[in-house]
Amino acid sequence: MYIGDKDGMTYMVDTLANDIKQLEEYDAHLNVVLIWMKTIEHKTNKKGSFIESSMVRVAVDTATNQIAIQSAAVYRNTTLIHQKNLNYTPWQDVVPETGGDVLINYCRALNNQQLMDRFISYAQSHDQKSSLKKKKN
Repeated sequence: MYIGDKDGMTYMVDTLANDIKQLEEYDAHLNVVLIWMKTIEHKTNKKGSFIESSMVRVAVDTATNQIAIQSAAVYRNTTLIHQKNLNYTPWQDVVPETGGDVLINYCRALNNQQLMDRFISYAQSHDQKSSLKKKKN
């Protein structure tokens, strides 16, 4: 599901895999959500344009506004170019108004129907705009 655009990247969460876990305690943090996030960025180099995307498993502490990356995979177009499972990454503060901030707000919305309704409406609006752009091209 589309959750936002920041700094030239599109952010999405994997809602279809049903792999979102809400934990009361995780790695000495309370109220943690484990979730897959996808980023998509259109890039250009000497060889032409391409899409670079990543799938990242993130632990999100909604109480302290911190995240820790658990594993990551990077793709160029559809080809996997790097994958790593991380045994331990330090928790990091999330800078306001960044992709991490959007992700934290989405995780908070998992327990707040009014906030989730806004995310769903925003995603539907984005999907409609995207389909209109495709029809024009």
